[in-house]
Amino acid sequence: MKSNGFFPNLPPNPPINLSSEMNENELILKWQPSPNSIDGKNVFYNVRVGLNPGSSEIMSTASNVLNGQMLLPNFSNVTQDTFWILRGLREADYFWSVQAIDPSFSASEFAPEETFTITYTGISPIEEKEEFIDYTVYSDRIELNAQILGKWSIYSVSGAKVMNANFGLGKSIISLLGMSPGIYVLRIETEDNYYTLKFLKN
Repeated sequence: MKSNGFFPNLPPNPPINLSSEMNENELILKWQPSPNSIDGKNVFYNVRVGLNPGSSEIMSTASNVLNGQMLLPNFSNVTQDTFWILRGLREADYFWSVQAIDPSFSASEFAPEETFTITYTGISPIEEKEEFIDYTVYSDRIELNAQILGKWSIYSVSGAKVMNANFGLGKSIISLLGMSPGIYVLRIETEDNYYTLKFLKN
């Protein structure tokens, strides 16, 4: 029987060998392409990080956590790198995973979830409190709870600044009303540090 030469596009296999490493105030997430996957040079990756199993409030993706199906075409939050660096994390237990995406935007399932714990030693409670900034992303707003002065900015994925403002001590609300759906980057700057977070606006 003669074949017509067409083959189904199977999704890539999930990444393997997930690991995490703390380097001073940076947390480095690492993984490797599956040996059974397509050429690693043509694979993109999505990383999710959250405070609970299966969650992604720290670093979000536009994919279904259960089966990896992409909810927003053309989205990859760490491009083709096989590592990602997180900064400014508070002390807590974190849960994370990563999926592979091929050039046709067919996505693998997420790799088996891994965990890491952030603890700081040699830091007095006052010093830790001064650096502490907590933020939570909702569908219509971002809530900041800061104990240090700073400035926030929101950028589109193309790098265009959407809006920015200064924030003071305590709770601040960043309204997302009127913004078009899509992927954005929140950048929080203080005198001595900065934090970035990609988020999905529905």
